[in-house]
Amino acid sequence: MSHTLTRAELWPHLHQKFRVWPNGAVPLELELTHISINAAPKTSASLALIFHSPRTNPYLPEQVYTVDAAEFGPVQLQFLAIGQDSGGIRYEATPV
Repeated sequence: MSHTLTRAELWPHLHQKFRVWPNGAVPLELELTHISINAAPKTSASLALIFHSPRTNPYLPEQVYTVDAAEFGPVQLQFLAIGQDSGGIRYEATPV
């Protein structure tokens, strides 16, 4: 069963690397760069996480991925590409 993340748990891990497991592929390292709370009720679904993927990583299509967070175990997050810069791609991820 997937762990329900909270902002308080994630805050100490801002700007740290997380491993994302694309289906049937080797894990990719993405950096957690921003944590925000949406206007939704205070549930894990109200969390919005921004991850930055280096240019060397392959593109992640919109879908649910397993994210390995050593302190909480694996969690399921819905990823959506939201922008690109010279360093790589930014994704918004929300708990499912």
